[in-house]
Amino acid sequence: MYRLASQRIQLTPLRDRLEDINELAAHFLDAERPRRNKSFTEDGLEALKKYNWPGNVRELKRVCEQLSLTSPLPFIRGEDVAAWLKPAATATSAPSYTVIDFNKGLNTLVEEFEAHAIKTCLKQTKDIEEAARILQISRSSLYKKIKDYKIEEEPS
Repeated sequence: MYRLASQRIQLTPLRDRLEDINELAAHFLDAERPRRNKSFTEDGLEALKKYNWPGNVRELKRVCEQLSLTSPLPFIRGEDVAAWLKPAATATSAPSYTVIDFNKGLNTLVEEFEAHAIKTCLKQTKDIEEAARILQISRSSLYKKIKDYKIEEEPS
């Protein structure tokens, strides 16, 4: 929530306004100085839309500025965007922690986050041994948490 001339306005998060990303990204590329004359390809814009945008428009602006400086071609492709963003770790199905429901209690909030972190790690690694190493817990602890949280995306 921001105040504008002493009036409060409330905007929905960018992740809930994906249709705005095309216009905003184009604007941020045009506003970049010195002018780099770059534009997004269709798959580049789609890659931007897959991200959860916890930093909202400010984060989008920063990412567009970085992409305008680092992308090797006059257009920004999906693979260029993927180099800056990790959509698998922040997919739109990821829970939002910018608004927290404290009525759930700390234990429930911690368990929800832990279950989400385990699911995400398992999806990325597809290997229990590797996931346990990344999460810095024993394999047996990971199996117990998978059972406790009823995680069904267990790797084969």
